[in-house]
Amino acid sequence: MALPMPSPPLLTGPMNPVELFLNGFNTNSYFIGFMMLLLNLGGRHLAGGLTPEQDKLFQHQWIRRALLFVVIFVATRNIFTALWMSIGIILVIGYLTNETSDLYLFGKPKQTNQPAQPLSIDEQEIYRRLQERMNRAEAEKNAVKPTEGFNQVGNYQNTMRIIQGVTVG
Repeated sequence: MALPMPSPPLLTGPMNPVELFLNGFNTNSYFIGFMMLLLNLGGRHLAGGLTPEQDKLFQHQWIRRALLFVVIFVATRNIFTALWMSIGIILVIGYLTNETSDLYLFGKPKQTNQPAQPLSIDEQEIYRRLQERMNRAEAEKNAVKPTEGFNQVGNYQNTMRIIQGVTVG
């Protein structure tokens, strides 16, 4: 059994080919249904059913931006409006008011040593071990070695001469 075709778009006046093409998406019930499906997948409603790898996928920056577009598109049902609103929100939230961004409006951007995305437990352990190694290497570098300025070969030869002189003479 085939699905019925969506109704043709209502034309209100002369449109250019791009508007005709996008208007087909704006009024296509299958496309809107697909967007709603993506919205539900991206929401936290199904978070319990996702594996950690799938959850990492939804933590990716571009996936979150696409989901923002989907949410706005479902609300407006207009691709142009959703696109421009998404761009505006991403600029404001992601760059202009983000204190770690070079485009931060309210002062100098903060420098952070922490990664932008939260680390998993395994990644936290690796990060902790690397920090410990770095601290030990720095401490060893700054520590004064007892043999610095000390000629070990010369001292060994002098010691051997003394021992030989004592035993022989």
